[in-house]
Amino acid sequence: MVDIVTVKYFLMSERVIKIKRGNRLKKTTKKDFKLFRKECKWWLNYFCIADYEVTYLRVDIGGSDARCTHDIVARWCTMRLNIEVNDRDHGHRFFCLVAFHEICELLLGEIGALAEESLAKNIVDTEIHKVVRKLENTIFASEYKKRHKKTKGRKRWK
Repeated sequence: MVDIVTVKYFLMSERVIKIKRGNRLKKTTKKDFKLFRKECKWWLNYFCIADYEVTYLRVDIGGSDARCTHDIVARWCTMRLNIEVNDRDHGHRFFCLVAFHEICELLLGEIGALAEESLAKNIVDTEIHKVVRKLENTIFASEYKKRHKKTKGRKRWK
């Protein structure tokens, strides 16, 4: 049996690919989590987001690689990295990009919260992700090259 799912790739343009059921999963390591947390903190500083209490967790969150939950009134945020991800090439750049993506969702999350009670919530979420993809392909791409010159290409998991 084959499922069609949307997957994030290194260029972060959404592509529809086929994944066989029972695809092997790889566990994220403490080193991956440390990199994710470090990158989240760097992007929080980059975007001057200092008014949130941020918690970082490495937990099972289902089908996502990572997830950001937040409360704009209480000003708290939880960044979660999944303990298992699909068996793909998940190297240094991948975890940096996932951290950037979640911080962008926090950055734009207030707009989503404004639409939470309206019928347009799905439309607003879609538009927020379009902006996040544009930020990934512009800001992240250039900053990653500057900050991680030593990391050539993709480091594969062992």
